[in-house]
Parts: sequence; structure tokens; C-alpha cells
Amino acid sequence: MRTKYLIRIAVTAGVAAGLCTTLLPDSFGRAASGRTETLRVYEKTKSIRLTKADGRVLEKLPTAETEPQAGDVLDVVFDRFTGSHVRHAKKASGTDHLRCTFVATGPPDCVSHAAFGSSMLVVEGNPGKVVLGTGKYFGATGRVVSNKEIKGAPPSSLAHNDIDVVARISLK
Repeated sequence: MRTKYLIRIAVTAGVAAGLCTTLLPDSFGRAASGRTETLRVYEKTKSIRLTKADGRVLEKLPTAETEPQAGDVLDVVFDRFTGSHVRHAKKASGTDHLRCTFVATGPPDCVSHAAFGSSMLVVEGNPGKVVLGTGKYFGATGRVVSNKEIKGAPPSSLAHNDIDVVARISLK
């Protein structure tokens, strides 16, 4: 598999967390209960680090000198912006950290912790699924509906891993 494809799979799980905390109805000062929201978020990559199974850390882009192998761990940090890469807020509305461990077969095992204010969402899998929430997101559920990589950035650029995401989130 291509490195870009594997990283995209890994990033998908983290994106769900990022968008969950970005667009929930915080403008009303509280999360809406019993509602489903369609969220649109631009995830801008801030850093990528691939830790090989032998302990070597690769941070220079492109990160992998070879394809990720079983036991390798990918860490990606994002700033999230309301909107899309074409039209988004000027100021980031949150951040998230994605960690994926590559396994011998199948997609990597990913978990993302998205912090926004005093609340957090935990998202797992591919496609990403909300499994835990704290603060105003306690009891939230949801999933990623689509994720589209931003085309045109070279592999030597962090922007090569930026993504526009749409997700459906439900609050109790």
C-alpha cells in the first residue's frame, strides 16, 4: 500500500474527533440535546511523526522511508477550522491528536483524543466512530460520513495530509 493511503486511513479516525468538537452548537453556550448535527470541518495538519517498530523517529516529510510496517506508530496533530479548505474560519476552533498503530493485516488501529475547552471526544476506527465523550459531549455518538484529502500539496508539505470532513453527530 502507498504511504499516503495508509496515512489517510489513519487520519480518518482522528478527523471525526476534530470535527465533533468544532461545530457542535457551542454558539448557544451549551450542546443541544437530542439533536443530530451535520458537521463540516477543515483539518490542517500541524505535525506528523512516525515511530518505527525499532524505535527510530521519522519527522522529515515525507515521513516514511519505506511503507509503514506492523508495529510502527503514527502521531498526527491537527488544528481544526470551521468550514472547508476553500472557505474556513480564520481562527482555529480546536485541536486533536491522532495515534495509529499499524498491524500486520488490515487498517491501522487508531484512536483520537480531541480537546475543545474543558470537553473531549474519543474516536476510534475507520471510518471514525465516537466512543467516549466528556463535558458537554458526554454521551455523544456519531460517525464520519466523508473525508476528502486536499489535492495539490506535494508530499514534502504538511498540507499534503490536510482533509475536509463531514460527520453526523448525535447528542443525548
